[in-house]
Amino acid sequence: MEYCGPIWQNAPKNALSKLDAIQCRACRVIGKHEDVCPEMNIYRLEHRRNVSGLSQLHRMISGTAPTSVMQLLPPFQEPTRISRHVVQSHHLQLTIKRSRTEHHRKSFTQSWANLWNSLPSSCIYSSTGDLMGLQSFKIKVNDWLLGSL
Repeated sequence: MEYCGPIWQNAPKNALSKLDAIQCRACRVIGKHEDVCPEMNIYRLEHRRNVSGLSQLHRMISGTAPTSVMQLLPPFQEPTRISRHVVQSHHLQLTIKRSRTEHHRKSFTQSWANLWNSLPSSCIYSSTGDLMGLQSFKIKVNDWLLGSL
């Protein structure tokens, strides 16, 4: 259901709704009447796609992704002036190109670069100031997306 989450990002809504319906049916089979079961670590597919996409960006930024995939990473954004927004955000902001089409706006690099840029520093950096490990990153991002961070 969540295999290749970044590829599903640009799928039509009717295809994504079919996947959501399958998950809802599966939850009913196990005795739940909602489409999520937090106690069993079953969250909305969109949430899991977001965690997967951000994890892929983390691999690209940390240098653990294959070279061919790392070439897709947009350049880092250099702030032209210091503002409250620049001070409050992390320094690994990605440059986001202007999209003229919906297809381009929903592409992997565009959609998850926006989400990556909105992450708080606590999701990206460890207490020592280094880039957080992948597993810790996933936990922090999961909490942040669920609103508990």
